[in-house]
Amino acid sequence: MKNARNCDLPQISLSLAPFLVIALLLPFYANAAPWKDTSPFVISYITILAIKHEIDPALALSIIWCESKMKMGAIGTLAKVGKDYGGFQINSYWHRETMEKMGLDIERSEDSLIYGVYLLKMQGEKPWRASRRCWQAGTT
Repeated sequence: MKNARNCDLPQISLSLAPFLVIALLLPFYANAAPWKDTSPFVISYITILAIKHEIDPALALSIIWCESKMKMGAIGTLAKVGKDYGGFQINSYWHRETMEKMGLDIERSEDSLIYGVYLLKMQGEKPWRASRRCWQAGTT
């Protein structure tokens, strides 16, 4: 497997166009409920990751809001097995080994976001079906 920071996804050139799109969308995301009090840096980073890997940024942000209330260092302990880490609440029992093979650290917030986008790209919404009611309401 390649270095995981590339998520083994097709490489998409980051020309000026995606950044212009982000510049246009960022005011919407930054002022939109419920994440209006979240750092614009965090929102723009998630938006860039999503656009780079052809994921809907609004969906990614909604899932992160529902899973962790945009707390990138969140650690959930309610899972039946393992712990859930980061904004996407990636479960250590199910994903730690894969993340390590990809060169990612589940306890590192940025790596958890990268892996969350990777999961969204590879498996769609399935890993977050338990919180579907919340994030579907946030993207409609």
